[in-house]
Amino acid sequence: MSIRLLLDWIVIKEKALYLLLILAPFTLLIVNWLVNTLIKPDTTEKFTVALLFAYISMFSMFTLYSQKQLNLKKFKLEQWYYTFPVTSKMHVYSDVILILVSHMIGFIIWGIFNLLDHHTEYIIIGLMTAGISLMLNFYYIYSVHRLNGNFNMVFIIAYFLCMLFIMCFHSMLIINDYNYNLNLNLNESKAWNFYLYQLPYIMVVMGLCIGFIVTLVLTKRKTGFQHLK
Repeated sequence: MSIRLLLDWIVIKEKALYLLLILAPFTLLIVNWLVNTLIKPDTTEKFTVALLFAYISMFSMFTLYSQKQLNLKKFKLEQWYYTFPVTSKMHVYSDVILILVSHMIGFIIWGIFNLLDHHTEYIIIGLMTAGISLMLNFYYIYSVHRLNGNFNMVFIIAYFLCMLFIMCFHSMLIINDYNYNLNLNLNESKAWNFYLYQLPYIMVVMGLCIGFIVTLVLTKRKTGFQHLK
């Protein structure tokens, strides 16, 4: 297992970029604090660019698995990667661990940022995004192991469209409900309250359940990697 995780770390070559994306929102948050407290102590203006970068940072962590698959295709490492002396079950388990760990790190980054920014109500956005992303990633794991590890560009396009939909029709609604004087009062409606503030928990549970089922199916049957024993 540790060998496969080490291989994943080697294949993901954009480590510096991911580190930069993680540090960017916190750096902008510090800049915002300095501006508001030292330069313009009376201002109440929010530096929303930091929030945007925090969302991008969380989202980028959610895409680690697909980035690994993209790099395997891009750098022609598939033959080397999938013929490494590791059992097929270990291939599945390490992919599942990579997805779970990357989503956990992404959510922690989002949570810590919003705690420091005094917007704990935004943490629910991370749950909804993580839940949908988990379901899509676990479907992708199944496709990868069933289709001999081929990278599927259709998945990437579908993934980004789903994430864009969630950002526009869930994340932005929560931000507007709390951060702007639009008088939406969505949390007072039972239907909107369920969709915005309760459904995210259900999505996370569903994502984890799908992950468990996919893992069980792939480890109980032959995967697409017929050369692995």
